[in-house]
Amino acid sequence: MLLDQLEAVTPHAIRWRLEGDLVGVLEALLTKLGQPITALEHLLRLEPGSAFALIAAAQTDLAKALVTGFKTVRRPLLLWVGLHGQIGVHDLRALNAERLGLGAWLWMQVLQHLTLEPFGIAVMFNTAEGLPDPAPGFGTVQRLLPPSLHDARRSCARNCRMSPPLNSRKSFSGPNAITTPWVC
Repeated sequence: MLLDQLEAVTPHAIRWRLEGDLVGVLEALLTKLGQPITALEHLLRLEPGSAFALIAAAQTDLAKALVTGFKTVRRPLLLWVGLHGQIGVHDLRALNAERLGLGAWLWMQVLQHLTLEPFGIAVMFNTAEGLPDPAPGFGTVQRLLPPSLHDARRSCARNCRMSPPLNSRKSFSGPNAITTPWVC
């Protein structure tokens, strides 16, 4: 919900959701940023049994392409970062080949290189594990509570077609059930 609100006030921002297998997301993002996807293709050609240092170096090249792209387009970034991620069959690794979680990899490889840029960056991490606190250039990590049931209902009422009023007690089963699907 928070990213939706931020996107509403910054419609030209780049919205990026990272979680799970990142190949499709990274390919689309590199294309959107006007960067060649050769670094991603190189990483995907590496065998799962390749040396960790080789995989880490290829991931660093990929991160450099992302940083270059973000610096080129100079648009605000709205990022949602899940708990886990990998690129194809490869775990995420630091340049020293240490295995990293998704948030830590994104911070170490991409975000810390963008802290002095003049465009805004909003990052929603599912976990702050592996992140520096405070994060240089970003300030103190703000821990957010999940939205309340009332907040979730209000968001659905505002953003979903065919949603009943907030105070509606209409049943979702039986002869008077709402049969039109909600689209958010």
